[in-house]
Amino acid sequence: ETGTIDNAVGAKRDRLVEFKAAYVTKWNECNQQWPEVIFHGPRGTDKGMAQLTPYGDGYFQLHGMTKEITLFEDGLVESTALSAQPELPVPLLSKIRSGWREEILGERTHNAIQHMAQFIPDYKTAEKGGKALFGAQQIPGTDPVLRAADVSFEQNHYARIEVVKASSTLLAAQKMLQYWFDITPQHNVEAQHPVTVNWSEDEIEQYAIKLTEERGYPHALA
Repeated sequence: ETGTIDNAVGAKRDRLVEFKAAYVTKWNECNQQWPEVIFHGPRGTDKGMAQLTPYGDGYFQLHGMTKEITLFEDGLVESTALSAQPELPVPLLSKIRSGWREEILGERTHNAIQHMAQFIPDYKTAEKGGKALFGAQQIPGTDPVLRAADVSFEQNHYARIEVVKASSTLLAAQKMLQYWFDITPQHNVEAQHPVTVNWSEDEIEQYAIKLTEERGYPHALA
């Protein structure tokens, strides 16, 4: 919702917002170790990209780039000449604020499983494994294919960070430091992350498990 701040200060900005979802499934018959697998295909068609992301205990996250799975009707919206904040339709906002109806979650998870079964036939035996992973993603500019996060600067010391993925936040902050204060970015990983590099593997896993519990997802996603 960066556009709401732009509107408050009178700054113009072209951006898109896209609502998307991935689905948690459980494949009980799987006895193999899988890497993440992506089957490429044309976006928005029944052969749209399918992505299999493995977790532990037989859990897999699925994407399917069709409007019956990961994409949604009217799920891609753009800013206007009057507002820098794209407005999602009310039904999609209600998913963010109030959660999903079980029948919709079940139907879309089933669609995701059948879509993956086009490429991995045995996947048809998988079942729903939990809540969807979903949200609205900001996309700077007007091209939905280009999803690079960046910093842009306006007058009166106004900087805008548009985070597409959390991992790009640090890079964006470094650009601000360099632009405003001429501080050269630190490329040493230990210096960049003084807290997290001192966490043990067990501490990281326990914190991840805590997050899954707070958000209602299976421990395997940790």
